[in-house]
Amino acid sequence: MEYVKVVEGRAHLLIPNPDLFRRSDGVYEPSWAPVFYNPRASLNRDLSVVTFAKLGEFYGISSFNAADVLAGVGVRGIRYILEVPNINNMILNDINQNAVTLIKENLAMNGINDKASVYRSDANALLYRLKEGRVKLNYVDVDPYGTPVPFIPSSLSSITRGGFLGVTATDIAPLSGVKQFAGSRRYDVMLTRTDFKYEVGLRVLLGYIARRAAELDKYLEPILGVFHDHYFRLFVRIDRSASKSHKMISENLGYILYCKNCLQRTHINDLNSANFNCLRCGGKLELLGPLWVGVINNKEFLNQLIDLVKGRYNYLGNHARLLKLLSTIRDEVEVPYYYDLTSIASSLKVNIPKIDETIECLENMGFKASRTHLTPTGIKTTAGVEAVVECIAK
Repeated sequence: MEYVKVVEGRAHLLIPNPDLFRRSDGVYEPSWAPVFYNPRASLNRDLSVVTFAKLGEFYGISSFNAADVLAGVGVRGIRYILEVPNINNMILNDINQNAVTLIKENLAMNGINDKASVYRSDANALLYRLKEGRVKLNYVDVDPYGTPVPFIPSSLSSITRGGFLGVTATDIAPLSGVKQFAGSRRYDVMLTRTDFKYEVGLRVLLGYIARRAAELDKYLEPILGVFHDHYFRLFVRIDRSASKSHKMISENLGYILYCKNCLQRTHINDLNSANFNCLRCGGKLELLGPLWVGVINNKEFLNQLIDLVKGRYNYLGNHARLLKLLSTIRDEVEVPYYYDLTSIASSLKVNIPKIDETIECLENMGFKASRTHLTPTGIKTTAGVEAVVECIAK
């Protein structure tokens, strides 16, 4: 196998030569390589490093036993060791023998063999084996190529009380309702196409994890939820309590009712209260869910995280992009959907207005409104679609 050396964050890495695995259009296809490494996901890993570092400070945890169960070349776990304080032991696992060999070489190259344990195993089998061996993990990272669904139950089972789960999903089309039948089957939800598809995807993923946690009498506290480029990324805190699990489900799981005709949307917690007739146009409302309709982002955590990135992590290659992403998320209005100005302007047959002018219009009407990181043409607001349409029509 031919390797090249790259640097990401504080890590020096050997990776399979990308030039050997390019498509006819010249684009590198990481899934073709014998060991997986995706350079496009570097911002995902930067985000993960800084968030993991802040978790210890924010929740008062002085020592972490962590696991990266789908490690590839080992970049994420190695960066955690090098860039996150208080890592006691980092488990790096991959079922691919080539990956395991490369992980060991990369650990040696960075001089951190003593901080890591390397396994070659199916991820689920390893997590259940660690649990059976009473190995306490207070952070598990699941970063698959595609859906994380197969790894959620084992991850939740293996995390100790008050521990954390970091999850990536790259099956954007199923999660967001673009491939609604695949998404409905995979995540056990009702889906349809909407004009706020990335919000749907993030909330379907979080709702799925919450329901799997509840099956174990566990509950989760969302910390940070992100959509960027080609992936969803979630960080949640996991604890155990049957009563709090029930409260989580009853208060934060629900449904979105959506009218494809006039773009009206609303959310409910209880299906018994559903009215499937659109009060705006008289059309039939589509049902999405169950999904997470509660708050996703911990704003106090985000404020402290942004300060941390500005200070300790100003060396990151994606520093400016990361700060912009986190600042936009922090400033978002917390509602379970956004309005896409492109879709509404198209339905009205008018030009797309400026985002800031639309936000100002809604605020002058007494509503909260903000940009959203989920799409550059979207706004989040406490206003209904009538007020949004009025501002766009102006």
